[in-house]
Amino acid sequence: MSHEEYLQQKPNQPETHEEEEEAQADMKSELEAIVELDFEKAFSLAHKRFQYFDDEAENEKAHYEEQAQILEQQNYDQYNDEINRISQDYLQNADHYKNMWQDYCKALVVQHRSEAAEMERQWREARDIQIARANEKAQASYGTARILAMCDMYDKAIELRNNAQEAAADINSPELQKIDIEYTDRFQHMTKRHFAEYQYLHRHLKALMRTLRERANAQRKTAEANLQVEQAQNTTLILETVVKEGVSPKAKESLIQSFSPRSKERPASKARSYALRLSPRSFSSRAASSLAYSSMSGITPRAKK
Repeated sequence: MSHEEYLQQKPNQPETHEEEEEAQADMKSELEAIVELDFEKAFSLAHKRFQYFDDEAENEKAHYEEQAQILEQQNYDQYNDEINRISQDYLQNADHYKNMWQDYCKALVVQHRSEAAEMERQWREARDIQIARANEKAQASYGTARILAMCDMYDKAIELRNNAQEAAADINSPELQKIDIEYTDRFQHMTKRHFAEYQYLHRHLKALMRTLRERANAQRKTAEANLQVEQAQNTTLILETVVKEGVSPKAKESLIQSFSPRSKERPASKARSYALRLSPRSFSSRAASSLAYSSMSGITPRAKK
């Protein structure tokens, strides 16, 4: 229902056409009583007339206050819908980027494991090559030792054989130690680089999550600001309608006091209290987006009897 339809609605009027005729008749009787000096009767009729106008003023005031609450409820419904949309967008975006980050991490794990396996293969291959070289050298020494033995140079043959056997059996030879030191250093550099890549992904994800939170927070603040603007426009338009249209002076004065920004007469509505409790101000930054709310131009007064 539009704002125009809200303010065109008639309140529940307790007065009937017969009661209006009765009020007019009472006014006539009041004048007649004054002419006849029956002031007691005139006072009673005047009191009844004042009560009638008081009831009418209260009815007019209740109508506009009711319409103000309807508009306020509509604004808070729109506000809560917008807040829910912002929250859903944030959660969906956060889940999307977290899933992307997990996929990146899984791909890195596969890549890093492959790289580590390749380095291990190269390490083993380098050791095997060195061991094969040591064995070849030992075999050559064995051949030389045999020649020495055939020349009756057994002491030298034994010494050469023993040295060749020790060299072939030495798993911590200087050559192998050099290979182990080289590949240990390369492996440490590789693991540091892998860790740095994971750290980069983690920092990137944290920065992205912070950006999403800041953007959602900015959108929420914009929604709150727009809500305040809409509420102020509601009050302004209702007051303009009350001032310009045929509202009774007493009701007009009471409404102006009630809707004044400094007035403390109007209690917080259920819609306002509920929305303020839900108002999310704890999100941690992005450019605020403009939230569109319905226009409230063209408000018309309460339909008169």
